[in-house]
Amino acid sequence: MKNDEDGAFVDYNEAIKRKSEYEGDYINRGILNVKRNRFNQALSDYNEAIRLDPKNILAYYNRGLLRANLGDNNNAIGDLDKVVKADSTNYEARLQKAYLELQVGDLAAAEEDYKVILEKYPFFVPAYQGMAEAVEKSGRRTEARRIRGLAFEIETNKDFYKKKQTLVAKNQIAKGIQHNTTASEGN
Repeated sequence: MKNDEDGAFVDYNEAIKRKSEYEGDYINRGILNVKRNRFNQALSDYNEAIRLDPKNILAYYNRGLLRANLGDNNNAIGDLDKVVKADSTNYEARLQKAYLELQVGDLAAAEEDYKVILEKYPFFVPAYQGMAEAVEKSGRRTEARRIRGLAFEIETNKDFYKKKQTLVAKNQIAKGIQHNTTASEGN
């Protein structure tokens, strides 16, 4: 809260020295260790957080990002996959996972993740670019050109698509309200 990272680091070290069983202490110290370029210690902190709470999605997410930054792509994908399986609406984790799948050559998995992202965010240019790359690497060049063209169209006409995205979101909210009202009236 005070933006005193040094003080927080000392406090987390003290708590951990006293055998803290709270996984958040390890996750937070891990984040601070990453900022200090102490990657092995951060990895140990995330591992300990996961040992304490094997369902802690934040620990898997942070460890997955760290592993990706260290070039351990397959294990990073495994961590991010756990995040996405636990919370299918974590589109940031899904995007990172898709990018890594593309890097390791799991093109079908990358395409599927990009597809899920684009279903939720139909005007998200980075997902189209990733999808186009996965499609092209799988040998479907014409389809890749079409997807790149769509990404270019969205990027070139940002203002139009922002308005369109806002309208789509408002319509989804209205449908949700209408559905909830109808469901309530039926009770």
